[in-house]
Amino acid sequence: MINGGHVMIYDRNTEAMNDFLRHVLGLTGVDVGGGRWMLKVPPTELAVHETEGEGSFAFYFQCDEIEATVKEIEGRGGKCGPRADRGWGVVCEIEGPGGRMLALYEPRHPTAHGG
Repeated sequence: MINGGHVMIYDRNTEAMNDFLRHVLGLTGVDVGGGRWMLKVPPTELAVHETEGEGSFAFYFQCDEIEATVKEIEGRGGKCGPRADRGWGVVCEIEGPGGRMLALYEPRHPTAHGG
């Protein structure tokens, strides 16, 4: 029985990315040694969307109220882009170390975890 998932970010500066995820986005976790962290992510869902081209993967952090979440992230030194209403939700990008962009959205549809 599947009991979890494991999301990976590949980055040249793992220390900066771990610091960003922990201190700016507020994720908690455990130091498993050698500067490697296993961070807890909130309940996560998996969806399959149709595409014309090659398949790909995307990860979006979800929130209940995007404006409040952006304010929280920016209060910790993060930088968020403009919000865009996509109908199914409001999205924005969060700038991580080295200019890596992470996605955040407030869904406007039922979620698998009841949010």
